[in-house]
Amino acid sequence: MSGFLSLALRQRHIKRWALMDCVHDESVLEHSAMVAILTVLVGQIARKQGKDLDITTMVAHAVLHDVPEVICQDLIAPIKNANPGIKREYGKLETEACHTVLTTLPVAMQEQVAFWFAPGGMEQELVKACDKYATLIKSEQEVAAGNQFEFADALAKTRQLVEELCVQYPEIAELHQLLHRTERCELDFGTQQSLEHCATSLLAALLGSLVWQGMQLDAVASYLVYVATSQVIADEIDCEADPTTACFSKAILLYADHVLCAKNATSYRGTQQATNQKLKARVLGYRELPHGQSLSTLALIFSDSIGLTVDQVLKQPVNTSLEAVS
Repeated sequence: MSGFLSLALRQRHIKRWALMDCVHDESVLEHSAMVAILTVLVGQIARKQGKDLDITTMVAHAVLHDVPEVICQDLIAPIKNANPGIKREYGKLETEACHTVLTTLPVAMQEQVAFWFAPGGMEQELVKACDKYATLIKSEQEVAAGNQFEFADALAKTRQLVEELCVQYPEIAELHQLLHRTERCELDFGTQQSLEHCATSLLAALLGSLVWQGMQLDAVASYLVYVATSQVIADEIDCEADPTTACFSKAILLYADHVLCAKNATSYRGTQQATNQKLKARVLGYRELPHGQSLSTLALIFSDSIGLTVDQVLKQPVNTSLEAVS
């Protein structure tokens, strides 16, 4: 599974808006994080509206929807949709890219992840709407930073598109009202690293949910987004995590810390060593939770990073309490 994560995290090397000058360059990984955050908010809005939607599927699709681009790249929409033939052939490339990505996972996981790539139904429709809404946020941020020359036209077009989405989807209308209570969108991370951290956390959580069937991805995703967003938005997120979910989520956040530290190993060497030690303690501490033996196999995700194999996790004596790893 570490191979899947390594591949998925290469989204950070793919630049969006390739033909436009940006004040702040945006990677596909950052964009995926933004879409996932919007999806968590929309999923909770839908739940409050009484909609019967699979929020776990929505979150998983949001996190995965652009992963195939590490194989086939991010082709800009005007070229992708230039004519039916190009659109059809690029679709074939995307299908083959999904297959290539799936082969990096254990066979037992491939069917579920394949479903999450293209779940269909209202779940996929709403994630697509969040995908388009993320374009509005990016355009607003660029114009606010003084980049009207490049993004004024894009902003006008995406505003019109979002107006249409608000009519079609009540969940998007409520999301739009929530995020635009003032003139400026209130969902603003400010740093590239924050979004990369969020995306890394959500990808690891997705794999964790496949390893331990008792872990609810939508609950963990809500917790991770609650931690990542500004207080204004966090107050709108239903994040009543049980102790197991909170413990797992905190371990995932440490793993994301490790990845970012490893990416900047020279500058963060001391921090990387500290996060590795804490992460080892958390993985070992999992055995004290319900279904601990199963949950401890999460070391499959972390083993390349923290130097623990599954056998080592299962065989080492338990000497860490939940309080020590929380």
